[in-house]
Amino acid sequence: MTDTLVFKFIYEDGTYKVERDVNQNISGKLVLPDTCKGKPITQIGIMGSAWLDCIEIPSTVTTIENYAFRATAITELRIPKTVTSIGRGIACGSQTGTNLPPSRLTKITVEEGNTVCKSIDGNLYSIDGKVLLQYACGKTEEEF
Repeated sequence: MTDTLVFKFIYEDGTYKVERDVNQNISGKLVLPDTCKGKPITQIGIMGSAWLDCIEIPSTVTTIENYAFRATAITELRIPKTVTSIGRGIACGSQTGTNLPPSRLTKITVEEGNTVCKSIDGNLYSIDGKVLLQYACGKTEEEF
């Protein structure tokens, strides 16, 4: 674990994508910046770190990529209204045959005004409520 955060900022089409350095474990709370060199950060790549327990997503983000928060210790995830694209398994935990820690995520909330997704009972659904996008895998309920 480290107290010095190292990010990769990938510049493309006038905006930045941010993801963690793969050789680093981030501990505690992470507040993502909304800009890099004066340009907005619009995408979140893989931020997974077993010791990361809280993350704040800036309102500039429009895309959360596949497995962005996989294998983290976060318990709650708040999706801003600006997010228009969400990848698969954004907050999944362990799977059979892997050494990933189990998910602690118990609640996903979505800021009012989001046009692609919403929260129902702390889980992430498509805006029409018909497609489950991410189950909060740290919940103890067996039915939902």
